[in-house]
Amino acid sequence: MPNKYQVKIEDSILPDLYTFDQLINSGLLDDVDEKIKIRLYGDSTWVTARSFPFSDLEDKQSSHIIIEDKRYSRTPSSNDETNNMHAEGQRGAECPSSFRISQLQQEYPPVVEVWNWGAFCLSWLWGVFNGLYWPLIVIALNFIPYVGVVFSLCICVLLGKNGNLYAWRKAKQKGCSVEQFTYIQSKWNIAGQIVIIVFFLILILLMIFIS
Repeated sequence: MPNKYQVKIEDSILPDLYTFDQLINSGLLDDVDEKIKIRLYGDSTWVTARSFPFSDLEDKQSSHIIIEDKRYSRTPSSNDETNNMHAEGQRGAECPSSFRISQLQQEYPPVVEVWNWGAFCLSWLWGVFNGLYWPLIVIALNFIPYVGVVFSLCICVLLGKNGNLYAWRKAKQKGCSVEQFTYIQSKWNIAGQIVIIVFFLILILLMIFIS
């Protein structure tokens, strides 16, 4: 089973666990600096991505790792080469599967699959700051009794589930890197969690006051 790694950018720990391949494909190991730190899942020690001993850990997983010019790549095994040759023979003139997969992973990094509490709790406000303006409809829906609240909640759930995907499409058009995008959305995620905590604290206090 492949090793799993946690990533911390400055003081924010990303919610996902990454394999070595996912770290490469998400761009977290490209142009690494001191702000990006890695640790093996279950370990307590953070190490800068530049200095992390991937060679020792991944060799134990029968992986061949090349570390060159501060960028990381993984050489395919003999089985991978055999599978790729077989796939290319089946697809004929189509582009190789490995190329198509890498292109898809670059277009949609792992962070797009993460639930975003900021998008869920702050809906239209999160949308405006991320270049998405259609969530502003939530403001109008809140003025419609009963039905409007239900539709508003549905939109918030949709934003929580797919918000990172919508925001990444906009961010990519502006040339935002995966690291920058992940860092920004982690801050929004924290803000959304704070809103949830404050909401429940106020609710509990009101219940105590009323009783």
